[in-house]
Amino acid sequence: MAQIVIVEDDPDLSGLLAMALQDHRVRTFSNAEDALFFMETHPPDLLILDWMLPGMDGLQVLKYLRGHRHLRRVPVLMVTARTHEEDAVAALREGADDYIRKPFSIREFTARVEALLRRHERSREPSLFLRSGDLLLDLEEKAVYLDGRPLRLTPMEFQILEVLMRNARHVLTREYILSAIGVVGEVTPRTVDVHIRHLRQKLGEYGQYIETRRGFGYRWAGPP
Repeated sequence: MAQIVIVEDDPDLSGLLAMALQDHRVRTFSNAEDALFFMETHPPDLLILDWMLPGMDGLQVLKYLRGHRHLRRVPVLMVTARTHEEDAVAALREGADDYIRKPFSIREFTARVEALLRRHERSREPSLFLRSGDLLLDLEEKAVYLDGRPLRLTPMEFQILEVLMRNARHVLTREYILSAIGVVGEVTPRTVDVHIRHLRQKLGEYGQYIETRRGFGYRWAGPP
């Protein structure tokens, strides 16, 4: 299941495209500014971008994305009513990965989306992010966001959460967690319990996704 952002100011078309992609996690926006604000903390697996938008147009968005440290590799499917060949060339030169002209069939649209997602999955570099639902770990900035809001974690809390999310669905012993984050010396495995308790409190409703397996350890069971 991929996270897909649609930026389209026609609400009927936006709803139709979202319905066609209901097997994925889709967010729709009617303008680029709101979409970019969301993507700062929720980098998508694919952006579906209309050319003619209020405020920033599609080409301006492409220029912004391709110069952005965290968003420059997001694949973009440009959707537009422009029919001239030079328009398609301009979009591709600015960084669009594919281009589809209105009107189009939903079958063609979904086929192009799935092709882009497959291509992106094969080619992308190791991610600078870990994501589970609305929880995002920025591994480069060592920052955590929940539904776009920053959370204040201690360095050890961040490291424990990173280890759990990297090994999602696997039960990890306390000893393994300490070893994975490089803790040596006189720290006891029960120290992990204290940090887990604090993590659950700070994560709010997402704290329930740190599951305890008595006699074994902990695992992350959050949404994809």
